[in-house]
Amino acid sequence: AAVLGSAGAAQAQAQTHNWSGFYVGVNGGWGQGKSDARLNGTNQAGNGVTQLAFDVPGNFLAPGAGSISSDPQGFIGGVQGGYNWQIGRTAVVGVEGDIQYSDIQGTGLRSGAAFGNTVATTTHQDLNWFGTLRARAGVLLDDKLLVYATGGLAFGDTRNSAQITQTGGPGIIAGVFADGSGVSCIVGQACMAGARSGTSLGYTIGAGLEWAVTSNVRFKAEWLHLNLGTENVGMRNLPPVPGAIPAAINARFDNQYEVFRAGLNYKF
Repeated sequence: AAVLGSAGAAQAQAQTHNWSGFYVGVNGGWGQGKSDARLNGTNQAGNGVTQLAFDVPGNFLAPGAGSISSDPQGFIGGVQGGYNWQIGRTAVVGVEGDIQYSDIQGTGLRSGAAFGNTVATTTHQDLNWFGTLRARAGVLLDDKLLVYATGGLAFGDTRNSAQITQTGGPGIIAGVFADGSGVSCIVGQACMAGARSGTSLGYTIGAGLEWAVTSNVRFKAEWLHLNLGTENVGMRNLPPVPGAIPAAINARFDNQYEVFRAGLNYKF
């Protein structure tokens, strides 16, 4: 009986999944942006109100018009790798890094009237790639299922742009304000435009679960919130008004994304 008992205990131990060790894997999923562009003039008109292109109280172009959402979204896919340490029978901690291709992009549009003409403000946002370096800590609900929280550094290639275009109307919009700044618009052309791109740094937090399909193959599903900070895009008048200081508008973009992805890991 003692021999049989020892054999049964050894078999039970052999069936237990060990989560300690290195792993690599692939993933794919979807990303959704929570990003708004807020427009603010950088010059002062003669009436003391911050100008946003043609600043007339109650005009669509006034700073109080609010924000424009580009609603970026798209496919993501990439690779990850990391190391886990199993502590006792229920706790697992580790580190993980990943790099992702991203097709997350979107365009926002707001139009209105200015001096009998129609004007449109367009914003565009792209997240071309991103990566994270995170800590993970979780609990084993049984020896096959790990539920974890994660957080750490995030970085990514962001591109934000904005422009104001006169889309229709009987004439050319042009003027010089009391501070010496001027602006002009011609139908069908962008009269204020700007763009900025580069690598942005921020943070990420999230949660997920991982299922041991076999002793080496693990399925994972994960949610991450990415915050890559804010980015300011300066728009300048095109073409400039002769003899006037070019009017300027700042578009402030919030680079925040929700990422949902699933994948497979191979544990060595």
